Amino acid sequence: MKIWTAFLLVALSLAVPRAPIVQRSRVTLPRGIYLYREQLTNDPQFDQALGVAGVDGMALVLDWSALEPSRGAFTTDTIDGQLRMAKAHHVPVELVIRAGRSVPGWVARDAQLTLAYSNHAGLGACLAITMPPPWNPNFQSAFKDVLRRTAVYVRQQGVAISAVKLTGINATSEELRLAAEPPQATTGCDGGAVDDVQVWQKAGFTPTKIQRAFDGLVKSFDEVFPDTAVTLPLIPARPFPPIDEQQQIVRTVKPLNDGILQAMVASAAHTLANRLILQHDFLISGQPAEPSVVALARANRTFVAWQTNLWRGNLREGAACGGAPQKGTPCTDEQFLDLLRAGIHPDGGAGPGATALYIEVFPFDALAHQGAIATAHAELTGRR
Repeated sequence: MKIWTAFLLVALSLAVPRAPIVQRSRVTLPRGIYLYREQLTNDPQFDQALGVAGVDGMALVLDWSALEPSRGAFTTDTIDGQLRMAKAHHVPVELVIRAGRSVPGWVARDAQLTLAYSNHAGLGACLAITMPPPWNPNFQSAFKDVLRRTAVYVRQQGVAISAVKLTGINATSEELRLAAEPPQATTGCDGGAVDDVQVWQKAGFTPTKIQRAFDGLVKSFDEVFPDTAVTLPLIPARPFPPIDEQQQIVRTVKPLNDGILQAMVASAAHTLANRLILQHDFLISGQPAEPSVVALARANRTFVAWQTNLWRGNLREGAACGGAPQKGTPCTDEQFLDLLRAGIHPDGGAGPGATALYIEVFPFDALAHQGAIATAHAELTGRR
């Protein structure tokens, strides 16, 4: 398996020419505690949590379909309320434009794929996803355009962008992933189960195609945000369809997925030298931060960031410190600080990734664990 993975890495690196590293002006890296949100409705709790001592910034989370509901349109309804909060609390934003389920229907209309996704292998609600393949040139061009338009608008409002998440290859969240569920995980979808892997197979998915699509997105982010930190949120386990270069479905998934992910990170680290941040959206008390993400950061000399878990999201809360998804047990203040420290000083971290730059938390937790937030802020930033 190791030989196969090494072969894939070499093949992908040869297939996609790497852009030369361009010298940039000094990048100001995001640091501290950032608030994150999944739902984009007006949320008084989010506004209140921004006032907690030790909160250093906020994620400006946007759906592409809300920004550009029709070709040529650009609506700012979901931006303006969030920007008002950022300005009121004098914090920078981490820009997040989600694709995947949020790709507008007018983008590459003739290339749309019908997929489905359910969190935690079918435990969560089944969500329909209609999107073109990420390697579609019309998709790539339109996504670069919405990145540029949004960045210009945010800056015109006088709000600093401290980081931007490298999105474009998504399912329902901002994480680097394609919906690749077997039918048994999507039985709850309206219209019946969907076999995502077969859909991707028919669409012509190969590791080289997704690598080229990713490199196209990296190039767009590099051009639109030449002096901004770029965060890549990773899914280490099964993020891509298990389909090989011969377009055959494989049984042994991990070596294939690991090879694709390693090649993507290496390519992004080359183009976005000294400003790429690897992130994983999971921290829990009593467990180390994801070792595979730490190892990727160490191998490619990138920075790291984390997000706490959302195991109590079904209760409109945030992180759990035990239990299971949707059945998580509440955190004590001590446990929540332990959770944050697992990310601040990740086991095995070295070089730029020895200490996290920032950690994303949810509003409920910022309000519930204000002492832990203040302590973590001091440890991340060196300021009290």
